[in-house]
Amino acid sequence: MEPIHRSKNQQDVSLFGWVGLAIGSVLRGGTFTLSVAVVVIIGGGWLFMQQRSISTVETQTASLEKQIAATRPQSLVPPGAAMKGSTKTKDAEDMTVDWKKILLQLSGQGDRRELTRLCKRLEGMTSGEIGAAIDEIGRLDLPAESRDQLARIFLPALAAKDPEAALNRFLKAGDSRDPDMTVTCILTKALDNWARKDLGKANAWMDRKISSGAFDSKSLVGYAPMRIQLEGVLVRGLLPSNPAAAGRRLTELTEEGAFRVLSRDYVYAFKQDADDAAFATLTREILPESRRIEVFSKDASRLAKNYADVSGYLDRIDATPVEREACVEAVAGTKMNSIGYERAVTLDEVDALREWAGTNHSDIDKVTGTALGNAINGNRMTFDEASALVLHYYEASGDDTVIRAFLASEARCFGDKARALAEKIADPGQRAEILDRIW
Repeated sequence: MEPIHRSKNQQDVSLFGWVGLAIGSVLRGGTFTLSVAVVVIIGGGWLFMQQRSISTVETQTASLEKQIAATRPQSLVPPGAAMKGSTKTKDAEDMTVDWKKILLQLSGQGDRRELTRLCKRLEGMTSGEIGAAIDEIGRLDLPAESRDQLARIFLPALAAKDPEAALNRFLKAGDSRDPDMTVTCILTKALDNWARKDLGKANAWMDRKISSGAFDSKSLVGYAPMRIQLEGVLVRGLLPSNPAAAGRRLTELTEEGAFRVLSRDYVYAFKQDADDAAFATLTREILPESRRIEVFSKDASRLAKNYADVSGYLDRIDATPVEREACVEAVAGTKMNSIGYERAVTLDEVDALREWAGTNHSDIDKVTGTALGNAINGNRMTFDEASALVLHYYEASGDDTVIRAFLASEARCFGDKARALAEKIADPGQRAEILDRIW
């Protein structure tokens, strides 16, 4: 089978690109600046609108124009704050916002000057002024979706100035669906900042929200995604000084919810090295063996670029032989799959993998076969290239474990080629079992 070469679509140097960079920066734990967050929120709204067909956008625009046409531009300052003819009149006019233009500019139309003018003023607004502006937006005679778009412009500034107010205003009560990533990112960081300053108050706020039913979920997955994000922040904050309290938070979740938190998939979770041992101890207390092995394997796989880093992680968590073997296999699969997306894996790279796996007391041939099976999933490495390496190690040792592990992976999808390789398996029962799975 020839490698499948996928061409990359050229991307315009546009707001789309800046939004991606901004989200990436924030998710990687970069500096949470107001400018970055505003780009994320505005861009999120713009992308949301751009995903729709042109005809739908035009229809919505026409509808919005009809609804707003008779409405005067709204002001962010209370009525009567500046009297006509007074020295404050110009200041009041400068504070006026044309929500009609803002909505159109969020959809990608116009020159964005009105939107830019509003964003420039956000940093100088107080928490109270932002709250008043959001209340004003809530009174506009517009679809709820449009009001939400406008309100989200203020979220980054409010989160930076008053995390509790931001969380109270933008947390969607009872929403069990996957949360909007841009909103989730900012609210999670808001709680993180608050917890670093006053962990007790942040925990108390979360407990009140849980008691009020804000995170009640009817989702089949058994947890509210937004709660997992916020619980992750609090558990991480509690773990160094009060692991018992961190454990209590986890026991109030479903097993799947606790697994998600301990997997550290939530925004701003990552701080490996310092937290690894504590997280491992907590994981062993909360989750059954199969689930905690999943947690450790995911953590280890994140470090797959460097085997020494993985070994350091396994030492820090004092991995048991069973945990260590599972992690090594997961890392090997991740590593070879990553290479397979770019090109064929080389003999030297597999030798390096086998040497490292051996130092961790793993079944080297099993790890090799499974990893090479993962390599062909990337579509840059062919079955023929991978099976040639499998045969190299089989012929060197005479042990067909590497073949069996390889054909137990996605390599079983290669029909006659996989069957021909399976014929080299010595044990008739094992051979028959492998052949039965090939298709």
